[in-house]
Amino acid sequence: MHLIKLAVLGSAGSGKTSLIRQFVRHDLNDCKQKLRESDGENHVQKFYYPTVIVDDRVYEVQIADLPPLQHFPKDTLEEWNTCRGYGLRQATAFLLVFDASSQESFSYVRQIRDQILQYKDDPVILVAGNKQDLLFEAQAQADQQRNHPVVNGQLSINRQNSVIG
Repeated sequence: MHLIKLAVLGSAGSGKTSLIRQFVRHDLNDCKQKLRESDGENHVQKFYYPTVIVDDRVYEVQIADLPPLQHFPKDTLEEWNTCRGYGLRQATAFLLVFDASSQESFSYVRQIRDQILQYKDDPVILVAGNKQDLLFEAQAQADQQRNHPVVNGQLSINRQNSVIG
């Protein structure tokens, strides 16, 4: 049996855990539950061990659901001091998850990706934009407000007169 170690990284609240649970447990209800802000800060690593079959080969997958990192460790000594037990430098691949409705979340993933590329030889990196539905909802609300702005609790209709002449 082949072992794949997948490290899942992303900013707090990006939906890493929900994405993993959807894959491992086929449970879509988790994506409807929102974590409180403090939960993201106190998030500890969790490991999942699904087995998958691809092209008649059996793979044991160790998925590490990790809290947000300040930075990717540049060597094993730094990993030992700052990320003990995460197994980042031994990961076969990295899944970087960002909240598509948050520029901060995307910037965080870009920063971590750049650090992985700098400190790890030939890494396999997958990037996933999560919470697309929130992006579309925000865009729809912005479009609605642009078309029908509310001023002091009153719906304001913007009328423009055009002069022909």
